[in-house]
Amino acid sequence: MKRSILFKVVLVPILVILFAFGTNASGQTVPTNFVYLPIINREVTPSVFGAEISVGNPKAADIWSLAQADGFYWVRKNGLLWSAVQPNNKSEWNWLNVSKLETELALSGRSGNKTILVVRSTPLWAQKYPGHFCGPMKPENIADFADFMKETVKRYSASPYFIRYYELWNEPDVDHLGFPFDSMFGCWGESSDPYFGGGYYAQMLSQVYPAIKSVNPEAQVLIGGLLLDCDPTDLSSLTGCTTPASKVPPKFFEGILINNGGLYFDIANFHGYPARQDNTAVNPIVAEKTFSSWSARGGVVKGKIDFLREVMAKYGISKPIFQSETALMRVASYPNLAVFERYKADYLVWVFSRNMAENLLGTTWYTFDGPGWNYSGILDANQAPLPAYQAMKFAVSKLGGTVYLAPVSTYTGIEGFKFRSGAKQVWVLFPSGNTIPAAITLPAGYGAVYNTLGDPITPVNNTVTVDHPVYIEVSP
Repeated sequence: MKRSILFKVVLVPILVILFAFGTNASGQTVPTNFVYLPIINREVTPSVFGAEISVGNPKAADIWSLAQADGFYWVRKNGLLWSAVQPNNKSEWNWLNVSKLETELALSGRSGNKTILVVRSTPLWAQKYPGHFCGPMKPENIADFADFMKETVKRYSASPYFIRYYELWNEPDVDHLGFPFDSMFGCWGESSDPYFGGGYYAQMLSQVYPAIKSVNPEAQVLIGGLLLDCDPTDLSSLTGCTTPASKVPPKFFEGILINNGGLYFDIANFHGYPARQDNTAVNPIVAEKTFSSWSARGGVVKGKIDFLREVMAKYGISKPIFQSETALMRVASYPNLAVFERYKADYLVWVFSRNMAENLLGTTWYTFDGPGWNYSGILDANQAPLPAYQAMKFAVSKLGGTVYLAPVSTYTGIEGFKFRSGAKQVWVLFPSGNTIPAAITLPAGYGAVYNTLGDPITPVNNTVTVDHPVYIEVSP
């Protein structure tokens, strides 16, 4: 995958008054939004870096300003609720009900970012399981959802949104009986089905995907980010799964493919978080690698990537993979918030650089705004930058647009990655255990050395200590 091409978004720097209109099923034009929006000049470099920004935050303008300065490429928005636009029947189109979302989508689109729009929430009149907004629609209403997506893509492909990426539901591999009716989980799960409802999701895709492409052939469809709560091939352990039956949910993805669903999506998609930290200073990389039943495959993120590729290979499918949610989370009992925030910044550098090495299409941190789920935010509760903010900004500046070359295998107790940036290389090194490693000798041709936050490190006798992530610029 090429990441070094620079796309330019050059727009006239004026202030415009935006009147947005939509067309309903009867062909009537209806006003949907009225807002002043600045047109922004910006050059956006394609990269794996992204974050989810929550919808409807009162400080949305301040959050967006900070997001622009952080420089990431992907923005995930969850999401557009079908039940809000068509709450009563398929003939109505109440776009005013999603006006806050549209204002924020316009900010992203006009700034040159790539927006992933999550579409979910089945209206009452179409629900397969009455009362379950998070669940699927009835078979006879799949065509209605396809029509809804045609109107959605028509509306959001144009200025000021410029959306090309649509994610259909969020974590659909969850049992519809296990969560609140209005849960943000997708809850398409069928515990009585050996593939947990993945076949029915494929049935939906088979009608909705062609409808989307008929409106905009460039639109890209992501499957709803899969929770994958355990490895269904790991029958030797129940770690991470409460009962043998709970090994069924991760079969959802195979259920999609075995029912020819691979023909009807463009991008595979999953979520993965390391275990929450306890009262000890656990290296988040170790926490990720030793998480539950995924440890045999390399951990809760690497293991899921490996699993998705294995299942796709089984059915002769090759699709890009996106990780649309990741973070390091803190439990309330963690005693030292400052220590946690530093570990969170470290983990951010790790997950993005390792996912680049795994050739993922992109990764979005959950969430950019704060405080986030279990303090996962890149900003705090007052929407002020945390160390993870500076870590993201510096990582984008050093790794955005680079090309992955190879792992760094020079040092004991150190894991790292080599990236090419023009004529130079950038090495990113991480401690691979919980103990602080000894000082390492820098490679021949090394130049500047930086820490997680981008502060310069002065080597002593050509050595540095890697107790947190370290960037090294190298001239081969």
